[in-house]
Amino acid sequence: MDGIGYLQRSGIVDYPCFKFSSYEELLLNFFSSLYYPIYIFIFFKPFVNHLDKSIKKIRDKDK
Repeated sequence: MDGIGYLQRSGIVDYPCFKFSSYEELLLNFFSSLYYPIYIFIFFKPFVNHLDKSIKKIRDKDK
């Protein structure tokens, strides 16, 4: 599920019994975006670690 956008595209929100308040929409969007930190950990953390190791090598050469 991809938050309130998914519900609108799939037509679930159009039903009269699914009237979300703005608070409920924000909460639903927050819960549906919890997988983003996983992407950051998988894709960006190795790159940052590589940069950190490269910087440490340069610092050690200067000493």
